[in-house]
Amino acid sequence: MEAYARLGYDILTYATVRSAFRPAWSLPNIRHVENQELIATVTRRAPAAGVPTLAVSLGEPSMEPDVWRKDVRRAKERIGRGQMLIVSVMGTPEPGRDADALVADYARCAAWAAESGADAVEVHLAVPDPFAEQAQMLYENALLAAHIVYRVRASVAVPVLAKLGVFRSPRVLHETATKLAAWTSGFVLVHGFHRRVLDDKGN
Repeated sequence: MEAYARLGYDILTYATVRSAFRPAWSLPNIRHVENQELIATVTRRAPAAGVPTLAVSLGEPSMEPDVWRKDVRRAKERIGRGQMLIVSVMGTPEPGRDADALVADYARCAAWAAESGADAVEVHLAVPDPFAEQAQMLYENALLAAHIVYRVRASVAVPVLAKLGVFRSPRVLHETATKLAAWTSGFVLVHGFHRRVLDDKGN
């Protein structure tokens, strides 16, 4: 964080923290791919010309709260005047727990982030919805997403940003943003698309 601050980046995001330790997925979790409409095929090296495309699957790793809270404080101390530290938080669903428990976990992490020095809290909703019968992302469950953002807004005094993902249409994006707008200071969009990744043999 300090290195990026010294390079002059003025909006810095510390991502993503949770209420419990979670490791990253095993290697390889970043690969060069040839991007196609519905899938991405792994390539052995980046293309010689043009812009390379990467497939990234890290999971949502996080250090233990005691570790990341200290690290956020350290990061805050090392950024300069006029620079902003955003801390991205997500709730951790546990087996047998309901949606209210997930909402409370988001709020808990947000409060810890604010206490540790975050200038703003990013609520990471571009993650799988653990309660959906059919696969969808949490931000696509507008009622649950609104409940989460509302509880976070009530838990912290700093600005709240909602991190969303790819929508099926501009209309759905507009409807979702409208439902969340009352409790957010802004929105963040993820910088990628979901693709199935295959090797050169189709596996």
